[in-house]
Amino acid sequence: MTTLLSELTAAGLVLWRIRRSPEHQLWCVVGDLDGELTMTTYDPASDTVPVEEVYPTITALVSRADALRDQFTTAGWELVDVDLDEPD
Repeated sequence: MTTLLSELTAAGLVLWRIRRSPEHQLWCVVGDLDGELTMTTYDPASDTVPVEEVYPTITALVSRADALRDQFTTAGWELVDVDLDEPD
């Protein structure tokens, strides 16, 4: 996945980034797959997509992304501020 801007990648728009350690990160990316809105979590270290879901509306997608982010942060992951702390 090539980074074009800190929040825009070749696969779509990054909603959030979290990390457990500098080597263990997840990015939540919104994209378009054949005209459908997709939300994926992307692991840049392994170049894998652990979760990929399709949504009918951006409202449903953002709600799910927020809930997923909250689950991870409750479990001890930390949010990465892409403006101040860009992941490698």
